[in-house]
Amino acid sequence: MANLENIQDGMEVFAGNQLIGYVESVKKNKIKVNGQDISDSEITKVDQNRVYLSGTDYAAGNYPQGQYAQEGNISVPIVEERLNVGKQQVQLGEVGLNKRIIEEQQNIPVDLMREDVYVEQHATAERALQPGELERVFQEETIRVPVRGEQAVVSKEAVVTGEVSIRKEQHTEQQQVTGTTRRVEVTVDKNYEKLRSNFQQNWQQNYAKSGSTWEQDEPNYQYGYAAGTNQQYAGQTWQQAEPALQQSYTQQYGDNSAWQQLRNEVQQGFEGARTLGTTTTTTKA
Repeated sequence: MANLENIQDGMEVFAGNQLIGYVESVKKNKIKVNGQDISDSEITKVDQNRVYLSGTDYAAGNYPQGQYAQEGNISVPIVEERLNVGKQQVQLGEVGLNKRIIEEQQNIPVDLMREDVYVEQHATAERALQPGELERVFQEETIRVPVRGEQAVVSKEAVVTGEVSIRKEQHTEQQQVTGTTRRVEVTVDKNYEKLRSNFQQNWQQNYAKSGSTWEQDEPNYQYGYAAGTNQQYAGQTWQQAEPALQQSYTQQYGDNSAWQQLRNEVQQGFEGARTLGTTTTTTKA
């Protein structure tokens, strides 16, 4: 049982030396590869960015890369990634305004009034002192004459002499957004199509009356054909390869008795693959 904590989405998944897909998700006790749940008991080790599986069912082609079987049908998903470009508000910069206090000396002209005192002495006609003047004439005293004038009084007031306004305008510019996407390429084996009519004829002669349909039984021929083209069984005869194929089938479906019913169809697919070389073409999404 592998430690799933070391497994991350996107890691390569191998069965033997064959890459069968990538980790799509990691759950409590299993991982999902190519739409299929694989128990952690099937994982033998995790090495760097690779996950290795036990058994031969995956390497034998029962689950080729990018394929999974459901109710006798094999689906090959064609997948590609596309860029979705959105927009979000971000701060691109800022404009700063600095205020400084500048002191300067001002000279303002102002007209101020002041009194000037002039003392003049001049002769008058002689006259006799009036009553009461005699007592004051011969008294010493200082006579003070106030001199008045205006004095500048300085005060300050703050007034607004102008203002600085900040205006923002929005404009739209076009940018090129670059990203890396992935897509699935599906390899189609032309040789299987050459043999398909032979497989169907074999089924018609031997199994058409068994109660199943060609669509239900064709995956058995495909299973054998995939094993016959797999390097794992290179140089092996059907008799040599059958125990491993049977074991893989039993591990996957848990029904060893069913093997006896479908082994002949698997054998036809296995031996048919040996009669032709492998010619492939690639279909892109």
